[in-house]
Amino acid sequence: MKKFTVSFIAFFAIINICSSQFILSKTKSQFAGIRGSIGGYSDDFHNVSMEGLLSLIKSNQDYDFDPSQYREGDFYAALSGGNIGFDAIFHPRGLDGEAKLNQEIRIGASANIAREAMLDVETLDGGYDYLTLCIIENEFLVNGAYIFKAPYFGGLFDVYGGPGISVGSTFGNEFIFLGGPEQSSLEAKNSSYFRGSVIAGGSINLRRFFYQMEGALGLGTQVVHDGKANTFNTANFRFAIGYKF
Repeated sequence: MKKFTVSFIAFFAIINICSSQFILSKTKSQFAGIRGSIGGYSDDFHNVSMEGLLSLIKSNQDYDFDPSQYREGDFYAALSGGNIGFDAIFHPRGLDGEAKLNQEIRIGASANIAREAMLDVETLDGGYDYLTLCIIENEFLVNGAYIFKAPYFGGLFDVYGGPGISVGSTFGNEFIFLGGPEQSSLEAKNSSYFRGSVIAGGSINLRRFFYQMEGALGLGTQVVHDGKANTFNTANFRFAIGYKF
């Protein structure tokens, strides 16, 4: 919890500096609107293994599982789950001071709730004694994006795209042996996440309200709070509703 708190004090300090002195200052940008979104988030790790998942269990906890008697099965599910978020939207200003209405800077926060990754393991003798190793994570994220828009039909419809980044930290993680004699949860280590992606989507604009559907693909790094790092492919989709000022 201490690392989580310190991390996000630093994140919001950086955002505050940017908003007061640089990109988000009144001379550099125009506050344009807000939006809320809901969707899904998936991280597909490059090096998933039984040993790697077991290493996420916090120390000094007892559990009845001997990894030397098991091997990895065929089933693996990427770390996936729901996401809810909120963004503030700004138009950058040009050298003449005019807002660029076809470009947006997004700064926001979101949460991934109860995302799960699962890996099946089976006994070495090839019997039918299967177990599923399951990690459950909750994550709070700070997000940013620079969006380029192209309007159609007199501005009724936009298509848009651009780069996005996010920094997150997990909390309240759990580890569960599914299918075993006991399915009580164990405490799991927290992690920090760093992601970069390319965003693409479409928007329907009705007066001051707008409705969006978008997706993103990219790469990321997980840093477990014991020093280990893992890389992954990341993907998300969102439905959003917003209001223009």
